[in-house]
Amino acid sequence: MAKQTVNQSLSSEDLTNIDDLSKKSAQLDALMYMTYGEGGEVFRRSSDKVQENYLWACAEIASEVRALSEKLALA
Repeated sequence: MAKQTVNQSLSSEDLTNIDDLSKKSAQLDALMYMTYGEGGEVFRRSSDKVQENYLWACAEIASEVRALSEKLALA
């Protein structure tokens, strides 16, 4: 059976949001990678303040990813 495709043109704002979502997701992935496994050893040896600020940055990026995802879902 042939696969159906939807011909939907994306606005420049949608394309920008997709690009931003991709960038933010990659950044968050890289940051979170440093919290477990071998990278996590350095993280766990860091001071409580450094860990708190690091995870705060991760949470901020996660919020941005969520907001971008919601924008795209409504588009």
